[in-house]
Amino acid sequence: MGLATYLVRRSIIAFGLIILVAVINFAIIHLAPGGPGHLLASNPRITPAERAQILASLGLSRPIYVQFVTYLEGLFTGNWGVSYFYLEPAEQVIAQKVPATLLLMVPSLILTIVVGIALGILAARKPFSIFDRSLSGFSFFFYAMPAFWLGFILLTVFALDLRWLPASGITSLVGGGSLSDILTHLLLPMISLALVNLANFSMVMRTSLVDVLDQNYITTARGKGLPERTIFFRHALRNALLPTVTMTGLYVAFLLTGAIVTETVFTWPGLGLLTYQSIINRDYPVVLSLFFIFAVSIIVVNLITDIVYGFLDPRISYD
Repeated sequence: MGLATYLVRRSIIAFGLIILVAVINFAIIHLAPGGPGHLLASNPRITPAERAQILASLGLSRPIYVQFVTYLEGLFTGNWGVSYFYLEPAEQVIAQKVPATLLLMVPSLILTIVVGIALGILAARKPFSIFDRSLSGFSFFFYAMPAFWLGFILLTVFALDLRWLPASGITSLVGGGSLSDILTHLLLPMISLALVNLANFSMVMRTSLVDVLDQNYITTARGKGLPERTIFFRHALRNALLPTVTMTGLYVAFLLTGAIVTETVFTWPGLGLLTYQSIINRDYPVVLSLFFIFAVSIIVVNLITDIVYGFLDPRISYD
């Protein structure tokens, strides 16, 4: 089976998964306790007649199956509804937060992959050395630490005690939104996101590389007199990178979900903080749209990961 056929088959499966995710998202949101109607009912300033009028204007007075059909139609026509809180189209509210999330995610992703792979390579060159054992201890320490707890520790030390870095937001009035101002605000949330998974990347890379260097074809290459540098970079490293490709796909999914916690802790005005605030405000259109975007992103990243696998290892076929 060729790549084109594989992509068509995976695209069909991905479309089915997207529909399933949309159904589950709608069911979870509408079955959860509370909701816009509950919030309106708890407000003594709103009369029952006004409450009914507001619910009707939001489309929440219609039967649940009608709301679901409208929701599915909107997903594929670009009409994701109007935010109950911002009174703007949900897609516009989300689009305004995308740059801040990308500003946080992209440097975190690059830092995690580059530094994690570099540390794993250094540890694999001298397995069971002091550096290797120290890296293992470092990895297990941060792997066991929840992202939100690490964020609070960084805030306490560097923002509250030492006062080296700002505690929240993306810019300050004093900095005026300059490059240096944005970078100082970016450091703490970026490091918080990177440290938790930096350990994973380094250990996966170390274990994979040690295993590859012990294979028979590496011994054969050395027996033929090939330079150690050629053996390492051309033969061993390429095959050892395969598990890190999987880790990268999983890490993108973690960034999307972990950003909710990290952005909330550091009040970073991105999609993560918007998700938290929208859930608290029972803003159904924004919450459903965000969950849909996260799910589609994860599905697409997994598809790209499978394709990259084939390029890194020609032995993998799309059967």
